[in-house]
Amino acid sequence: MTEMTSDFSAALNGAIERLDTLQVKGRYFTQRVLQDDFEVSGDILGTGCSGAVLAAKSRHRPGRFAVKAYDLQYLDPGQKERLAGEVAVFLSLDHPHIARLFSVYETKDQLSLIMERMDGGELFERVCQTDRFSENDAAQATWHMLQSVSYIHSRGVVHRDLKLENFLYDAPGSDFLKLIDFGFSKFFPNDQKMREAMGTLAYVAPEVLRHRYARGSCDMWSLGVIVFILLSGEMPFHGRTDAETARKIKAGKYKLHWSRWYNISKRAKDFLEKLLVVCPKKRMDAVAALQHPWITSLAMAPAVPESVVTCFLNFAHATKFQRACLQAMAWSLTLEERRKLRGDFIHLSRQGVIKQQHLREFLSTQMQEDSEKLREALRALDILQNQTGDDISYSSFLAAMIACTKLEETSHAAKSAFRRFDHTDSGYLSPSKLREVLGEDFDVEVIFKEVDRDQDGKINIDEFLAHLNDVQSAAVERSLSSLSDGHALCACKSQKSKPHRFSRTVKAWFGALCGA
Repeated sequence: MTEMTSDFSAALNGAIERLDTLQVKGRYFTQRVLQDDFEVSGDILGTGCSGAVLAAKSRHRPGRFAVKAYDLQYLDPGQKERLAGEVAVFLSLDHPHIARLFSVYETKDQLSLIMERMDGGELFERVCQTDRFSENDAAQATWHMLQSVSYIHSRGVVHRDLKLENFLYDAPGSDFLKLIDFGFSKFFPNDQKMREAMGTLAYVAPEVLRHRYARGSCDMWSLGVIVFILLSGEMPFHGRTDAETARKIKAGKYKLHWSRWYNISKRAKDFLEKLLVVCPKKRMDAVAALQHPWITSLAMAPAVPESVVTCFLNFAHATKFQRACLQAMAWSLTLEERRKLRGDFIHLSRQGVIKQQHLREFLSTQMQEDSEKLREALRALDILQNQTGDDISYSSFLAAMIACTKLEETSHAAKSAFRRFDHTDSGYLSPSKLREVLGEDFDVEVIFKEVDRDQDGKINIDEFLAHLNDVQSAAVERSLSSLSDGHALCACKSQKSKPHRFSRTVKAWFGALCGA
């Protein structure tokens, strides 16, 4: 086993405290190397503040990946400390509008981050192609960016390098933006001032130039610069020299040229003015920005299908270890699989998590009052709340939705989940391996009694898949049988109920997720 440096050990433990043991250790490998699982090509996808990003292909599952590798032997202590900070932040994040960190590989000489590959190009490139966005498109893009910024700020993270190049579209032709590159990011200490001058000058906030800033205020200024560019195709602050640009930023004075701004609404201009405010205390935060009329009037989320209710019930009925396996699978879903589910999560979530209370309110709109099915649903949520707390993360939501699919349709994710537990790539799981990845909250002896069917003290891949098949098969049967319980489930209260509408909705949803 590779002995981790103190810097990376601290980063790993910090991420575990903020997320949980499984979702961190199930993605962090020190006993096998990158080449065991991925083929890395020489194709450069892009460069960030921390180095080049290369294309990669998995040896075990579908999907397209991006790799950022660091030669640790050439990093000085300060660079290694910054890298540890990037790893600690990135491992702790779990949101549909943030690039997914699938795995981390650490050896004595190298650290490699395996991320989802974003093939849709940079927001910068889209602006260059169109000169500027329509106001509606700008509002939609801003809503996407605010989802990620609001989430990281709620997690105590400041990005410190928001710019057009650090928002990427997930696929060609897609309008779905994700935030990347956490090389300058850090966890901000409450109201304690930060003094490092980080970022790209044209986007940097005045207080950063003064080496005195706190929390996420600098990100909101940078977002204001981005919105300015989207709407006008121009930079708000630019000079002949860096010193001149810095002076203009500190003064906070910019011009709205009539030829570029005459047809922009008052709401858009008001939104911009509340971001490009020199005083950080007077500047909108991400939560306020999401509630601004310019955003709420133009960027609306779709309604959530009723099938989500049934999937949460199935997830709650699974055993604790089965839910853990489904959560490990959630970190191995392809973009196409996640794309079918992420809109529902975004609609139900607040600042990147689904609150238990909000989910209970949603259930009450989907089920008849005082019905046995509603009482069963609330009891199931009580079970989840006791084990996962008040917040349901993005990956927990994906795990719940996977519970409604047949195993053969997600077998690649199930096999990948097994490998997340099997750190030594031995082909079986031992009690010690499970304890290492699951942490102290799981009774490994009980798990082995349930899963180790030949009682040889090891869990092989067939036993692992059979255990998952039990929960997924039961979930699908439970979902379909519940459809005949017409007294329990009802249409949304704002619409008239239609016969078998819920049945058609769930069957269609199953087919879509399974690729039928």
